[in-house]
Amino acid sequence: MNKTNYTIKKDWGTCTTIFKNSNVVVDLLDIESGGFCSNHSHKAKYNILQVLKGVLTIVLNLKNDEHKTTLTEISSAFTIIPGVHHHFETKGGCKAIEISFGKIRDDDITRFSKSGIKAAETAGEDGE
Repeated sequence: MNKTNYTIKKDWGTCTTIFKNSNVVVDLLDIESGGFCSNHSHKAKYNILQVLKGVLTIVLNLKNDEHKTTLTEISSAFTIIPGVHHHFETKGGCKAIEISFGKIRDDDITRFSKSGIKAAETAGEDGE
């Protein structure tokens, strides 16, 4: 049986699974201001991220070189392929849809760092 419409508290905010089967997971991410996920990779799973509100930066670590892509509500969706070390971060908070597809398994992820929330460096950062 596939469990859907449940929310998990994460170090960076909340993740609500709205659909899940053995090949696809659709999550609504509510990332708090300063939130970031762990640097990680997936063995077989692809991730597609689409921002609904706010700004989200995706950081890819490719051959010891960082590549950053910033997504907004008007951006195209961004796909991360299996095996690529990556993480996301936001300064002002963000809501996004994450679609994961491929072989969906709990042991698919390898983490290289922790997730959390960075303290704002100055009050009123990002126009808030």
